[in-house]
Amino acid sequence: MILLRGLNKFVLWYLVFLVIYGCLTKTIKEHNRWYFHELVSESMVSKLTSVTLVVAHPDDEVMFFSPTLTQFNELLPISIPINVVCMTAGDADGLGHIRKQELVDSLRIMFHGRQFGCDVLDFEDGMDAVWDQVLLEKQLRSSIPDSNPLVLTFDQFGVSGHINHISCGRLVEKLPYSHKLHLRSDQPIYVKYSAFIAGIFQLGISTVYPDYGKPRCFISTLPQYLLAASAMSLAHTSQMVWFRVGWWLFSRFCFINELITSI
Repeated sequence: MILLRGLNKFVLWYLVFLVIYGCLTKTIKEHNRWYFHELVSESMVSKLTSVTLVVAHPDDEVMFFSPTLTQFNELLPISIPINVVCMTAGDADGLGHIRKQELVDSLRIMFHGRQFGCDVLDFEDGMDAVWDQVLLEKQLRSSIPDSNPLVLTFDQFGVSGHINHISCGRLVEKLPYSHKLHLRSDQPIYVKYSAFIAGIFQLGISTVYPDYGKPRCFISTLPQYLLAASAMSLAHTSQMVWFRVGWWLFSRFCFINELITSI
């Protein structure tokens, strides 16, 4: 009975914070526009040939990078394509052929009206998989043929410590692209699972007390979060097991992305 009452209180408080989050949509949009211009200057935008996300598995794009992708989709000129290079087909469970199509379907939902590309490579998926670095570099260069891309990927911690994620971050850091962004993931565990709460708390403080400094991150608005969650649930159906629901309710990476230029 005590446990049930505690659970009810938790759900109630989560819903209260969710309402506050939804009410801050306009403030969050203004903040994201500011952070976008902190990362990407007007002169840089005018020369960009693509934004290219490098990930390890189909569903990484929504589970980790959706706050960034939704802002880029909203704030970049429509003429700039957003591409995804996925190093594996996510075939650890023998579902690679299904997951390739799920990735394409997810991008269609996320980038409705914008040109996008999707290149799925055939490196081995798995925590024990060690990729040939020379071949990896060769194939990634081939998959990003344009002259001036902005390349987005993991940092050296790979969010969850997954070796495939870490390999993506280390590889991109070595390549000679002028514009690179890595998803920062060295936050304490209690921050990683604070959903949107820490982000909107920081944003609220910086609004009331400007000297506090704005949080240097993208924050999905509630509609953007729901779009990304829809891409996950409607496209990546093979991956919608029970613990993914917990991820989408509590993971910071579904709501907030902090980006760094080098690792």
